[in-house]
Amino acid sequence: MIPPRITAWLVWFGDRINPILVKETRQALKSRQFTGTFMLLLAASLVVSFGGVALIGPEIAYRASGGNFFVAYFAVLAFAIFVVVPFGAYRSLAAEQEERTFELLSITTLSPGQIVIGKLLSAIIQMFIYFSAIAPFMAFTYLLKGIDVLAIAFELVWALMGSVAFSMAGLLLATFSTRRSWQVLLSVVMITGLGLATIGSVPLAWELTGEIGGIMRDPEFWLAMAALVTAYVITFALVYQLSVSQLTFESDNRSSKVRIVLAIQFLTGLAWTGWTWIIAEPGDREVLYIAAFMGCFFWAITGSFLLAEPAGISRRVARQIPGNSVVRAFTGLFFPGPGTGLAFVLVHLLCIASLVAFAEFVEIWIAPVVGPNWRIRGTRGQATAVTFAAVSYTFFYLGLGALFVKLIRRFRPVPPVAGAAITAILAAFGSLIPNFFIMAMRPAHYQIYEFWQITDPGTTIDQIFTKPNILSPLVLVPVAMAGLVLLLNLPGMAREVCFLNAAGRQRLAPAQPTEKRADDAADVLPPVASRATEVISNPT
Repeated sequence: MIPPRITAWLVWFGDRINPILVKETRQALKSRQFTGTFMLLLAASLVVSFGGVALIGPEIAYRASGGNFFVAYFAVLAFAIFVVVPFGAYRSLAAEQEERTFELLSITTLSPGQIVIGKLLSAIIQMFIYFSAIAPFMAFTYLLKGIDVLAIAFELVWALMGSVAFSMAGLLLATFSTRRSWQVLLSVVMITGLGLATIGSVPLAWELTGEIGGIMRDPEFWLAMAALVTAYVITFALVYQLSVSQLTFESDNRSSKVRIVLAIQFLTGLAWTGWTWIIAEPGDREVLYIAAFMGCFFWAITGSFLLAEPAGISRRVARQIPGNSVVRAFTGLFFPGPGTGLAFVLVHLLCIASLVAFAEFVEIWIAPVVGPNWRIRGTRGQATAVTFAAVSYTFFYLGLGALFVKLIRRFRPVPPVAGAAITAILAAFGSLIPNFFIMAMRPAHYQIYEFWQITDPGTTIDQIFTKPNILSPLVLVPVAMAGLVLLLNLPGMAREVCFLNAAGRQRLAPAQPTEKRADDAADVLPPVASRATEVISNPT
């Protein structure tokens, strides 16, 4: 007999469980796909057990064969958690789009975040069931020697995290499958990527099984794991917010939370870079180069999507703008819009350039005095010149893409994916065309840099690296190019900022009299709604 308190608590808990989780879990556990996969997993594990023992024979008593058995079991498990579960999560949301049932979900009290979390938790429950089926086999391999308990736990935890990440990525891809043509393409991309990941995970598990025991005793290994876990959590949050924003209706704020996560991800990367440069590898220039190039690449990809956001904001979003001018100054760049998106990227690119310049200043003038382990590893000004050029090229092509997107929008709408494609095409043309003419004019063994290759970031940055000078034309010209596109985009950016300020000040305006507010409401209502109001107020 269950006590009444426990029954009441179970009823309370059941009422508050995500309904999408309950629905998806019931459908998944009753499906033939789940039953077939579970039975296939058990059958394959038994085949590995009996077949492995038969192949090894009597030598199993004194031979360290636990690692071989573990990798075989891992290959069986990898198919279930890296292919079946993530693809099932993808199909569960894509089917809502295909069968037009997502509209029914969107008009309920469930938020897009609850829908995504419910489907993800359903996938996680299936993962745990598959783990419960094969984990005893994998734990038994410890008795066969050749593998450590920590190695088993380490690989299983990362396998679970990888499966969760693939499921979240599948849900993100499913949000784009609004058209039938996209559904076929995304399904092929999803199954191909999952297949490659599964195939690659088996040799990786083999390498870890043999090496992880000794590596775990190194403190630097756990620091690297901490950095990897941090990157995993922040990237997972970004993918989750992107999925939620794709399911949010267009008049709502789709950008602010995504930009907040992007800013946190950038600050986290800066923190780990600073720790590596100051403590792990004091004064190592390679740390600065890697951080600068990865930062520019990250904001090039991110900015190419932000610059193609729809222009203008709805009244719903305008009501979210802070009324306080100080708060609005710090949060304005987080609101949607191509102008604020370009300014958002510009601020972070300037942070990269400034921090690298400051780090090199510290390395040259301050660190040798306070730190005897520091030494100058490269030409003075080299990192600053290279970073300024990389940042300038990144913003130049982003600004150029923003101008083209603005021009095309006069004739037809441009989705964010198309904006990213336009920016990539412009960067490819700017890089390939000068090199094509160089190769056509001169033989391959006599290739020198020409100044009209200045639009090619790779070749120009390579020249700056070999001959660093912060005041050379190879650095100043890209900076001037970035400044030119900034001036061309400045009117649109200023217009969006002025609109945000006006909307914020309007929230602080005093309330108007009732009659005046009624007249204003009649002015902004569409003709049909205005006529309906007129009929209701004066039936005769």
